[in-house]
Order: sequence, then structure tokens, then C-alpha cells
Amino acid sequence: MVIARYLEESKAGLNAGLIRAVANSGKVATTAGLVFAVTMMAMLSSDLPSVGQMGSILGLGLLLDTLIVRSFITRRRRSVTTGLAHLRA
Repeated sequence: MVIARYLEESKAGLNAGLIRAVANSGKVATTAGLVFAVTMMAMLSSDLPSVGQMGSILGLGLLLDTLIVRSFITRRRRSVTTGLAHLRA
């Protein structure tokens, strides 16, 4: 989703396209990640311990990915893209 948005916005330049793509799709991706994490955490209410364990692991992993990893990756992509823009100039 972010890549498709980036390709649409890249006509304004690499750095500007990436910033616009992340800004425009950030809320949607974060909301989808949170909803999916809560859905997986609902498996904790199961009578089977293995299903509850799997739900908690998946839910916590999704929360970690959505809230922490995505922010670092976005920041790193921006710095890499900025470096590429300077190489092309």
C-alpha cells in the first residue's frame, strides 16, 4: 500500500514522494495493524491454552511491528531516499 502510494507521489521527486506517501498512508496502516492485533488478542478468551498462546504471541508481535518497527523503518527509508536523491543530483 505504501509502495503504490509512493509510486503515485514520486513524480514530485524521491524525497517528497516518500514523505507524502508515508504521511498519507500512515493512519490507515497503523489502524489496520491495531485492529488486527486486537483481533488476534481475542483468541486469549479461548478454552484451549495453545490457541490463547498463539493469539497473545501474534497480537504482541503485531503491536510491536505496528507501533515500533514501522516508525524506525519509515525513518530509515527517508534517510536512504534522501541519500539517493543527492547521488542523482
